[in-house]
Order: sequence, then C-alpha cells, then structure tokens
Amino acid sequence: MFRRRLIILLGLFFVTLFALGLRAAALQLFTVEVADSQTPGAKQEMSRGDQYREEAEELMRVVRPTTGARGRILDRKGVILAEDRACYDLCIGYRFLVDEPCWVRDQHRQIAKTLGVDYDTESGQAKAEAAYAARKAKTWALLRSAGQAMDVDVDRRARRIRFCVEAIRRRVGTTVREERTSHVLVGTLTESLAQQIDLLGDIPGVVLKPSHGRYYPFGDIACHILGVTGQVTREEMTHHNYRPEELDWLERMRKNYRPGDTMGKTGVEALAEKLLRPVRGYQRFECFTKLVEEVAPQDGNDVTLTIDIELQQRLTEVFKSHNHTGALAVIDVESGDVLAMVSYPTYDLNTYRKNYAVLSRDVVRLPLIHRAVSACYAPGSTTKPVTGLSAIAAGRITPGTSLTCTGTNRHTRSGKPNCWIYRSYRSTHGPQIFEEALKHSCNIFFVEAAHRVGARHFGHWLEKFGFGQKPGTGLHEERSGMVATPERAGRAITPGDAWNMSIGQGTFSASVLHVANAHAMIARGGTFLSTKLLSEGIPQVRRELNLSAASIRAAHDGMYRVVHEHGGTAYRAFQHADLPVDICGKTGTAQTSPMLADLDGDGQREVVRSGNHSWFAGFAPRKNPTLAFAVLCEYAGSGSRNAGPVAADIVKVCTNMGYLTGGQR
Repeated sequence: MFRRRLIILLGLFFVTLFALGLRAAALQLFTVEVADSQTPGAKQEMSRGDQYREEAEELMRVVRPTTGARGRILDRKGVILAEDRACYDLCIGYRFLVDEPCWVRDQHRQIAKTLGVDYDTESGQAKAEAAYAARKAKTWALLRSAGQAMDVDVDRRARRIRFCVEAIRRRVGTTVREERTSHVLVGTLTESLAQQIDLLGDIPGVVLKPSHGRYYPFGDIACHILGVTGQVTREEMTHHNYRPEELDWLERMRKNYRPGDTMGKTGVEALAEKLLRPVRGYQRFECFTKLVEEVAPQDGNDVTLTIDIELQQRLTEVFKSHNHTGALAVIDVESGDVLAMVSYPTYDLNTYRKNYAVLSRDVVRLPLIHRAVSACYAPGSTTKPVTGLSAIAAGRITPGTSLTCTGTNRHTRSGKPNCWIYRSYRSTHGPQIFEEALKHSCNIFFVEAAHRVGARHFGHWLEKFGFGQKPGTGLHEERSGMVATPERAGRAITPGDAWNMSIGQGTFSASVLHVANAHAMIARGGTFLSTKLLSEGIPQVRRELNLSAASIRAAHDGMYRVVHEHGGTAYRAFQHADLPVDICGKTGTAQTSPMLADLDGDGQREVVRSGNHSWFAGFAPRKNPTLAFAVLCEYAGSGSRNAGPVAADIVKVCTNMGYLTGGQR
C-alpha cells in the first residue's frame, strides 16, 4: 500500500518535472515574431522567454508624457498674435474615476495608516472607508468648483474620458496605459485657482500638472482670423490619430491626441494645426521611481500671417465707429497678401469659452460668424466692372461701344431687371459707353453686355475672376459662393440668370474677400492671383485673362469717375472726405431677403432685420494701384451713403500707415 502511494507520488513529481522541462525548452528554443520597438512597422524574432521577460520588464516601467508649447501665431511684422503661456491642468486619475477596487483598497490602507487604526479589523476598515468617502466627496466638490470657475462641465468631461479609455481597451484587447495615468479634466487653470487647490494638500485622485494655455494679446482683434482651440473630440481622435499598425506605442503616445488635449477648431488655429501642435516628450521610469530615459517635448512651429495687426486694429475701430455689422477686406495688389480682414461684431478670444453660451444665443448680430469669408451675399453693382470686362474680353463689345439705357430690359415684356434710375425717377441714362455706365451704375448697360456674352458662357467669365471658388486663404471657414453655370447648377442657364448676375443679383453670391480680390485683379491689369493669408505653405493660383490695356484703362477711368466726378454714384459720399489719394471704386446696393429669427422662443420666426446690403469696393491710388478693398454693411441701405464713408476711412488709415503713397490729388 505504502509502496504504491510512493510510486504514484514519484510519478506525479517526474511528470511535473518533465512538463516544466518542456516549457523551459519551449521558452528558450521556440521563437515568435513581435513588433520591433526600434523600427515602426518592422518585425523581429525572439524566444518566448525573451518575450515574457520583456513584457514583465515593461510592466515595471512607467512612462510619463511631458507636454510642449503650441506654436505662436505672428503678424507680418513679427508681432505676437497668439502664444502659449505657462499654467496648470487639473488632472484626474483614471483609477479614481472608475473606482478601481485594488486602487481604492490601497487608498483605504493608506488612510488607515494615517489615522493610526488597524485596517484588518472591522472597525478600522469602517473608519478608513468613511474617511475615504468623505475625501472623495470633497474631491468631486473641488473638481466641480474648478470646472464652474473655468466654464467646464466636469461630469460630462469625466464621462468622455471614461468612454475614450474603454474604447481604447476594447480595441487593444488588454490593459492599456491610459488606465494607469491621469487625464486633464479642467485645463489652463488661472494661477490663483491653482494655488488655492495646491494649498489643500493631498487630494485623492487629483494631480496639478504644469501645462500651457492659449493667450491672445489683442483680445477681440482678428478673432475670426485667428480662431479658437478646444477639447479634441472622439471623432477627431479617430480621424487624426495613428493606428497601431502605423506607429509603435511610444511614438503614438507622443503624436496622437489623447482625451483632454486641445486642437485648433477654427481660423488659423485649425488651418495650421499640424504646424502649431507640439510633440510630446516623455520620462521613462523603472520600478516607478528610477528615471532611466528622458526625451524633451518639441514645441510647435511658429506661423506668420500676412495680416498687419495694427492696421487690423485701426480698421476694426473704424467699422465699429460706423455702427454697422458686416465686414471689410484689404489686399496688397502686387502679392495678393491679405493685410486686414475685419468681421464685425467681434468677440474676445481669451474669454470665448466662458462667454460662448451668450455669443451663440445672439441670433441677430451673430458675432461668431466670420463674415469676410464664410458669409456670402449678393455682391450688387460692385461686380459691374467685371461684367463689362468680361463682355469686352469675349469680343461682344468694345470699350467704346455705346449701349442705350431705356430704363427697362428690352429682352423681356416685364422689363426686368430694370434700371435704378427708372425705378426711382422714371428716367433713363440714354446712350453711354463702358466707363460712363460704371459712373452711373446703369443696370441696363450691363444687362445688355451679359446678354451678348450669352447665358451659357457668362458664369464662366465670372469664375475666371475668382467667383464661385474659394478665395485661397486656406481657412476652413471659406465659402465658394455661387455662380450659375451649367456644370454647377446641373441645368440649363437661362438669359434671366445672366441678366441678374450681370448686376450682382439672382443666382450669384460672393464673400467680401471675393469682391476685394476681383477688384485687386482689375487693379493689377487682369492677372488673377488667389489671396494669401499664411506667409508660406499654401501655393497661390495665378492666371492671365489677357484683358486688353484699353479695357483695363476704361474700367479704371469709369471707377475713378464713380468717386470723383459729379454724377458718379459715390460722388456725394466722397466729395467732402478730403481723401489723400485718388481712388477708383464702385458702389453696390444689393437686394436681400429679410433676416428672420425666433427671439422669444415660441417657435415662430419673425423679421429682425431688413433692407438692402450696402457695398463699396475699389482700389487706390489711381496710378500704379497698391491696395484693393471691399466693404459690406449689412442691411444698411445705399452703398454710397453707408459703405462709402467706411471706405473713405479705410483709405485714410492705410495712407497714415504708409500703405498708400503717391497718387496725391
């Protein structure tokens, strides 16, 4: 009996020893393919033993990411428009967020030790748990208080962090580092708030980490151009982040967006996100405390704009003083550089998050819209020089062709579109050539010119002047506007489409930057050049329309007469303006639908604004033009009475700053 038991016991011993020997041999002799940590995407062979040893060592390592500063945004003279300043982020540990049992027990034991009670006893455990519950409640009260001060929904952000980490874990299929790290819950704390939190001492699950916060020295000036940053969303991380098969985990940690990170949402902040965004560094620890490797973060690159912030500031004040909503743009004729681009009303970038709810509810003034590029309007008579030049280039008229204004459109029984002088005074302009028609802004002349070009082809000529396509700054907010061509409309273009487009109405819309650039093209003699906002990085489109010198001269002379001759549509607005240079311009009064909004929340929209949009566009000086500009005043009425004075002030400011020289009257 004893002998049999001994044999069984020895058999079990030798079987176990044999199994361990086989396992040891497998670990040493058999190899597997694993990802090469030195070369992303490459594979290397190693034994099972080496693999497990590496995995065990990896579990003992702690990698803590370090953040760099986002790049600065500078104006054309090197003035700082946006920069990162040192601040603190309030971070929450993921294990605290999800009440991880092991971590919570460790907290209980530490508290028990602090209280001097035995955690292994029932009463000691109860005291530790009660103390932890009190501290946890205090922690969440602190987090919500900090969130309220910084206008952050802490609970919503905590849910987002948890969802993102769980999604990563599901994708990887095992424990991930995000479960052992802290995540930003309230970013860019003010110095005073950070000091208050730091004085509270040890708070379970909460860490104050040095960070950087965006600061805009000029507040609301150029706010729509610069844009805002915000918390990266789940969709944005999915779209922008590298996948495991593309980069190893360390490089992904450095380059991928993580919950709580910020990214550019609008304006240049979004346009230049790849340049501005920093690359994380890291510190690698063994046994949690021994620093074995440190890689410094890489700060983001600086980005230089073509904007002159002083000019932008002065022109913002000009627009504000005239008490209109709208936009203006000023372009350097030779280079296509956007020197200033004002959208009014503005908002302070430094308080944007705090005031977002109020700003977004302003459905009448709509301060968040970048009107200079993202709002498209009927351009009205500002495009009549383009209509005339198109007809001349198409060989349908010459600069000396005389067309007779009868007050009404002879091609239709209704007579529409008719001429403004016929509507107002039941009068006509009679026979006139191109430059005279510009001076008088005669609708019938340009309706006839477009009719001769033909409905099918007229829209294509407008495209050559840059309409119906994005102006080229690269801003995500840019809109193409609308031009009626068979390809765009998906239908036959009627003569009525061409008649209305010839005077800037109907199936024709454009942004303020479109109009300014079209006048820059006329100023430089028929060479189209897409607009430029970043000093480098976005190639400009250039094309020649081969407009004759005679047609350009006629356009310049006609636009000069608009402003400086008695009878010109802008003469009254400018005769007492005491302009320092001669300018060529064109007024525009564009019909538009009333603005509707639900102000009282009853579900019914009512008219809140109505009237015509007021335009003025042109260039200066008359000889060798250097600047082109366009002004839009929403629902202001007559272009000469409302947009004209704004344009006069633009010319004065640009002259005072040295952008307009020569061409003295």
